[in-house]
Amino acid sequence: MPVAIHGRVAVGVDLGATNARAGLVVVDDGGRLIVDLRASIGSRAPDDVADLVRDLVHTVDPSRPAVRVGEGVAALLRGTTGVVENAPNFGWRSVDLRSLLRARLGPAVDLYNDVNAIAFGESRHGVGCGARD
Repeated sequence: MPVAIHGRVAVGVDLGATNARAGLVVVDDGGRLIVDLRASIGSRAPDDVADLVRDLVHTVDPSRPAVRVGEGVAALLRGTTGVVENAPNFGWRSVDLRSLLRARLGPAVDLYNDVNAIAFGESRHGVGCGARD
């Protein structure tokens, strides 16, 4: 059954050591999760992981109403460049993951350290709402 969506939507992706998870979220509705999907990570090659993320995003957002895709990854990032400087779980060094994802999903993709993304979400919509630090 189709879900009525009122407001802007975004896709959030969590790239973990063994699986990737994607969710379609209504932005204007306090972050209400509409669709949630998880997939196991097989190959850890950067192109294969980017393909997996693309497939997850297209599955949770088949009609493409999302305005942004935010990817959280357990890695040390090189500032805001989208380059994964070091991702021990994947064995990556200096991988331009944002460019790989943008090539598959378009320019509205951003990459974040997963812990920073979690803290931001909690500060905006979770138990940390309204906290200063």
